[in-house]
Amino acid sequence: MRTLEIDLRNPPVMPIPAGYRGDRKITHLVLTPPDYLLDAAAFVAVFAYADITCPRRADKEQQVPCALADSSITVALPSAATRGGQCRMTLQGVYADGRMGQSAMLTLDLGEVAHGQTVVPGADVPTLAQQVALNTAARHTHANMPTLDKLGEDIRGAPTWESTPFAAPYRRITNQEINDMIFGGTI
Repeated sequence: MRTLEIDLRNPPVMPIPAGYRGDRKITHLVLTPPDYLLDAAAFVAVFAYADITCPRRADKEQQVPCALADSSITVALPSAATRGGQCRMTLQGVYADGRMGQSAMLTLDLGEVAHGQTVVPGADVPTLAQQVALNTAARHTHANMPTLDKLGEDIRGAPTWESTPFAAPYRRITNQEINDMIFGGTI
């Protein structure tokens, strides 16, 4: 589980790195509500995210009821909100007299990661191409892998065995030799 602490009394302006696309309720947000919401009777975390099935459609919204405990609110980032690259989040408070208040809107940034890849939060995340290569290498094995590892290719793309080029089973015939065979009657 990944925990991300966000102080809504002084909300950041820039997008906040909040995990990775496709997370399944792995990221928990620990929110410190602004002072004007502390007297609210109930809280709802509202997540707005793009509908990736239809990019032209307006954002979808998911409301997650939550409670204040020890001056903070803990809420799991909904998995539906992690499907795209970003989602927006705001904390709403409902007062006993029916009034509502809400915090500033935050943008949560979700990075790309290959499925099955373990990523340590705060560590450098490899590029998607590097992640795919690592993921493929981790899952692609053969019983004869030591033998297969000896196969390769040189700079021209010709096959090699332990970095030594294969001996060609034939030799390349020059144009002069072809002409000699044709006009010499060999062919």
